[in-house]
Amino acid sequence: MNSQLSAHIVGHVIAAPRTFSLREGVGCDLRVLVTRRFYNSFGIPTTAETRVKVVTYDTVMAERLIRDYQMGAFVEIIADNVRVEKPWQNKQGEWVRGSAVFTLEKIRHVTVQTPESGEVLAGVSVAS
Repeated sequence: MNSQLSAHIVGHVIAAPRTFSLREGVGCDLRVLVTRRFYNSFGIPTTAETRVKVVTYDTVMAERLIRDYQMGAFVEIIADNVRVEKPWQNKQGEWVRGSAVFTLEKIRHVTVQTPESGEVLAGVSVAS
């Protein structure tokens, strides 16, 4: 299933980019760890991590990802399409759940911005 949903993803690359063969050229996928901070239903600040798969079917973009985006890079991604993978069986015969796959439109390195001093959240300060 495909959609025309657009997504803005910011996170850390958690695995080396992996290439795959296409009919003409190569594609590449990235695994990105997105950390979300939010207040739960009880009003308690909570952090949740989500692993996101981002792919490109453009050979030039795939080469750029391999060259410029290694594990640990902090990135901002614009994805222009989302599709859902069906569950599948691995080599051990175990079922692996399906996931959402985002199609890469743009990517860039970003810096992690942490305040030098002062409050991060109400009542929370940066430690020295």
